[in-house]
Amino acid sequence: MKHLLGNHSFFLLLFLCMIFHFLPRPLHEVLGTAVMMPFLYHLWRYGGWWRGLLRGNTVKSPLGKLTSLLNLLLLVLMAAVIISGIMISNYIFKDIIPLGWRTSAAIHQLHTSSCFALWLMTGLHVGLHLQSWIHRRLSSPAARRPALAVAFLTCVAGLYSSVLHRIGDRLLMKHIFATPALKAGPLTYLGGLLAVFGLYTVIGWLLQRICSQRRDNKP
Repeated sequence: MKHLLGNHSFFLLLFLCMIFHFLPRPLHEVLGTAVMMPFLYHLWRYGGWWRGLLRGNTVKSPLGKLTSLLNLLLLVLMAAVIISGIMISNYIFKDIIPLGWRTSAAIHQLHTSSCFALWLMTGLHVGLHLQSWIHRRLSSPAARRPALAVAFLTCVAGLYSSVLHRIGDRLLMKHIFATPALKAGPLTYLGGLLAVFGLYTVIGWLLQRICSQRRDNKP
């Protein structure tokens, strides 16, 4: 169960949903429905964290406040993605969704914007929890130097890809027919999405380091 519905499954399904331009629309809806399974499993698996949030235990440090805010935002974004996706469904939920909802440009734009925002915030979420992985896999300075170079190149590629994907316009719910990334072909589109995700993962890791240093320096 851990491997079937774990974090890797969520990332893979979310990535496949993000490349809907290159998939049959019915398959996109199937994947969008399936992505709820690892997400709900993740919520259940870390239910103790949510109980701690209700008791105020998770917001006693700068990192805890940041993590709590991001997790709540992810919950809202996931709800927005799923609800808007159902509202514009043309296959799975077609028989129960009014035609006006399915053809609404505003709901389509909300769905696209929420998906991109979820993609970015998931990258931040991964970055905030990356330090323990780094300690396990990159314990020596010799191993960290190439990793830092890769992180730098990923950030450069992520910034450039953000322009190609018009991430800012996506988040602002602007109506876009085709981005430069889409016009450049599948490899640029797919690679750009991964680069953007990597950029926000690095940002999340840097935020985690900053918050941890503030906690350590606190008198």
